[in-house]
Amino acid sequence: MKNEFQKLEAALTGTDAAKAVDYATFPNAMPSSQEAAPRLGRAYAADTVGQAEVYARMKEMGYQMGEAEAKRVWNALGLIVRDRMPKDGYAYDLGFVRLFPAISGTFPTADAAFDPSRNRLYVAAVPSDEIRDALADGTPTRIDAPSQGDVRVDNVTWGAGTDRDTVKNGEPIDIYGSRLTVGNGDERAELQMPDGSTIPVTLEAPQEAKGIGQRLVGRLAQPADACKGAILMVWTHGFDASDALRATPSHKLTVLAGDAPGPVPLAQTSDGKCKIMSMDDEGSHTDFLYGSAWNVNGTGIYGDRAAPGGEWEIARCSVSVDGSDYTLAGNFNEDGTHGEISPLGGDTPARGTYHDIEL
Repeated sequence: MKNEFQKLEAALTGTDAAKAVDYATFPNAMPSSQEAAPRLGRAYAADTVGQAEVYARMKEMGYQMGEAEAKRVWNALGLIVRDRMPKDGYAYDLGFVRLFPAISGTFPTADAAFDPSRNRLYVAAVPSDEIRDALADGTPTRIDAPSQGDVRVDNVTWGAGTDRDTVKNGEPIDIYGSRLTVGNGDERAELQMPDGSTIPVTLEAPQEAKGIGQRLVGRLAQPADACKGAILMVWTHGFDASDALRATPSHKLTVLAGDAPGPVPLAQTSDGKCKIMSMDDEGSHTDFLYGSAWNVNGTGIYGDRAAPGGEWEIARCSVSVDGSDYTLAGNFNEDGTHGEISPLGGDTPARGTYHDIEL
């Protein structure tokens, strides 16, 4: 088995070439180029090494500077890039790599503003032509490709795909694989920590991924300690809801510290703009009397024809009882944080006590 440097040297010399490189595709969010390029690609480095490993290799090659001095030079360079790049907008060409500012995440429109909840400013690195040419032969491995295989988790990313096999507290994570479906009601996921504890993970299928089984979006239901070696376990039926639940694990993941996640919404749109955070009937969150006004609280819950531009509108409310839908009237406040839902009239469900009613 190759160590980290042997893998890098193999890629540099063309021994493994492009087959050691993974890539994934993501929807193109820019309207001006969506028709010509509906999806864009992003490559992932085969391996990474730390400063100690880099210095150990340099010392083997006869490098004379001490390890502490070498690290100080590297860190000073990083500080210079960090401090000057946002001010000057410069790209730094170091010969073997070119560094420049970049933004991750998507933009809903061509003139949309930078949104810290969706976008991150980071320093991008482009390797030299020599390194690029060394990877010219062979075929990279696509990690989000359609597959006819069994249920599988191939990749878990945070930060719009820029952080592979990584989970961050308080941030949504993308789960790529094969036959990953939700909708039967009993699918679930959990983050299994190295110490044996588990963290529940909520799951949803984005609208554009429903029925395909290649992508789910997850969120940690409670804070997790930063660590390495966690595993995301997903239970799903695959494409046949009558099949038994199948557990499928991810690769070992790195968990990053971050803002503790807030309360988990009862329901939300795929972009998180519209969230139902709580419902009650005169304070009760479990017993609802048909005929009274039910309270709904959240964010972005605007009534029909009352939503600001670009926001979701709640066009219809209904309650499903024994397979029949009964229409409800919804009245929501102007800031989209509260509403009251009550019967609209017409047919009513049969008198009785019902369990697990769907609104």
